[in-house]
Amino acid sequence: MIPTIAEAAARIAKKEISPVELVRDALARIDKAEKHINAFITLTADAALAEAKRAEADIMAGKLKACRPPATRRPASATSPPRTRSRPPSCAPPAAC
Repeated sequence: MIPTIAEAAARIAKKEISPVELVRDALARIDKAEKHINAFITLTADAALAEAKRAEADIMAGKLKACRPPATRRPASATSPPRTRSRPPSCAPPAAC
């Protein structure tokens, strides 16, 4: 388990852990706890893993520094996917409630 994002970034930079391993660890912890706390509306594990694989490939190719991703890249998120036409919003806006 990685206690902080700073430690995770340092370990990725040293190639002690990969972004894919980090995401898989997070998803495993979510899977364990989710049935008890029901905290997620939408969990986009496939998208998070795909982004982690892209980041890992970029890091290995020297295109991306592990601890400082370019500002133009959106961080991988297992819980907050962008709104798209193919995926409806996870919840209704307050006015519709």
